[in-house]
Amino acid sequence: MEESMFKILAKFNTVIEAEVVQLILEAEGISSDVLDSNLAFSLGPTSIQGIRLQVKTEDYERALEIYNNRNNDLENQ
Repeated sequence: MEESMFKILAKFNTVIEAEVVQLILEAEGISSDVLDSNLAFSLGPTSIQGIRLQVKTEDYERALEIYNNRNNDLENQ
């Protein structure tokens, strides 16, 4: 079985949270896609699944490091 070309980096409660991380990744040269944003706008917060942010499998490790560093920076403020 062939490995997926994309991996879910994280799940968020709101589209805005996902898009903020997407912009941070973009600034580092990593493309990503926010999934389920249309569902969130039509049904409200998607508490079951969350708003997913996916990156290419080859970018996953670097994206995860950037994401984790961002979270650590926020916790230390």
